[in-house]
Amino acid sequence: MSLMLLAGAFALPLDSAGQEAVMPAMEVASVTVAQENRDEWHTVSFDTAFSTVPVVVMGPPTYGGWDPSTILVRNVTTEGFEFQLREWEYLGGGHSEESLSYIALESGEHDLGGAKVISGRTTVSVGSEEDAVRIDFSVALDAAIVLAQSRVVGSEIACVARAIEVEDDGFSVMVQVEEDLVPATSVSAEVGWVALESGSADFGGMNMLVSRALVSSEWSEVEFTRTATDPMILATMQTVNEPDPASLRMKNLKETGVKLMVEEETSGDAETDHLAEEVGYVLFWEKRDPQLEVGEIEVESLSEGTWLRIDLEKQYEEPVVIVGPPTANSEEPVISSIRNVDSSGFEIRLHSWDYQKYRYHPPEKLSYLVVEAGVYTMGGLTWEAGSTLAGAGAFSTQAFRSVEFEEAPVVLATLVSDFADGASVPRVKHI
Repeated sequence: MSLMLLAGAFALPLDSAGQEAVMPAMEVASVTVAQENRDEWHTVSFDTAFSTVPVVVMGPPTYGGWDPSTILVRNVTTEGFEFQLREWEYLGGGHSEESLSYIALESGEHDLGGAKVISGRTTVSVGSEEDAVRIDFSVALDAAIVLAQSRVVGSEIACVARAIEVEDDGFSVMVQVEEDLVPATSVSAEVGWVALESGSADFGGMNMLVSRALVSSEWSEVEFTRTATDPMILATMQTVNEPDPASLRMKNLKETGVKLMVEEETSGDAETDHLAEEVGYVLFWEKRDPQLEVGEIEVESLSEGTWLRIDLEKQYEEPVVIVGPPTANSEEPVISSIRNVDSSGFEIRLHSWDYQKYRYHPPEKLSYLVVEAGVYTMGGLTWEAGSTLAGAGAFSTQAFRSVEFEEAPVVLATLVSDFADGASVPRVKHI
């Protein structure tokens, strides 16, 4: 069985030190371009005011053109940057239209809706795993993933950064060029990187989901754990299970998932099969104004297993439903439960306790509240709504997902169950 929870109190999000969280200067957006030749560079002007030069990471690109490609970024300033779709050097250079996203974030340690993020730059010798550079985090990150963007110093040639040995306290990063161009002497590359904790967060009008997936040279279906409306995705390989130079491509990005592929270059040989690599990815999508509705219904227990369908006035992505308590038109004890909660409604019924067997219960009125899962500020109050699994007869701990309340909030809970394992009611403690 599961519980739907709503917590609310007047509060502001706090950082790990108990201070009011300050949003870093950050910009996430998508662009669509075609590449005429190797000399063409595309310019992005920031809408965000940066006080220092940010770290910029891009991609993966879509799959409009079949030739293997990378992304190069140069001339990053506080006002913008230049980039190009860079095919590997053995190819022609022109490339069909592709869409891709970018993140620009000032260097340092940040808090994004309760999720820790660290960003920075380093210099790496181009080559193999033996040339990788180890970077230690300033603070530990829970199940970290790393996004990385590389550029060979003093040369505009195709290259790709790959994160390896990603752990909670740091990671290593290597930079690859195509096999035909592996330098005989040391050549340096600049790498910008962003490390994030796995999980989800809500901040500054944006939602964020950080996770991992296994991706090979076959198109790999990645299913998201949250519904993301018009999502933007960034991704980097986190392993080197096979050392052939390769980059990531994507297609069919939608609310519930995306297809990713590891794409090898073929300057050394025509074989492109690639073992599955662990890929870290980050989704961003804009918050919508919170959907909220309340209503009153009348329910009676006519026969065992009778459920009443309630159709909602609005459409929801992840609705959280809170109901009750019922009125007292009878002295007989009665409890309520809901099930089959979906984007447009839910089912509810009154139920006798097990010792009562089944008996008729006259109509009772109940109020209900429906809100989209997430964290919101409404009417000067901070609300958090979500769901959790619960076992009968034992308390489980539920941490607030992405907000810390200054005072203990009010928590409302509704049981989602068909009572197949017996009648029960939710109770909360230690708020």
